[in-house]
Amino acid sequence: MFVRKKKLRRRKVNKLEAYRYRLTKLFRVHQSFVILLLVLVVLVAVFYRVKSLNDLPVDQAYMTQEMQKLKAVKFNEEAIEQIKALRDSNVAIPGTDLPKNRQNPFAE
Repeated sequence: MFVRKKKLRRRKVNKLEAYRYRLTKLFRVHQSFVILLLVLVVLVAVFYRVKSLNDLPVDQAYMTQEMQKLKAVKFNEEAIEQIKALRDSNVAIPGTDLPKNRQNPFAE
């Protein structure tokens, strides 16, 4: 009985070694093709994952809940009026005017 089990184990081990040898031989012969195939499979998996995440349905309840969390922007109307008044006033800025007798060197 024990002799048969040992022989069966040896046969299984020999079969496994034979399969391993065949696979390593096949990989050595077609190494670039196998690597290219693996890269292609990874790229397809990534593309499929991105596409599935991109096609998620819109949850309208979630969207309205998140929009309610946003605060509305309020502008200070007095500040806007003051800025408009400053823009419209004709106050000459002394730093930008040249004296009358001086010529602008950048003018052509």
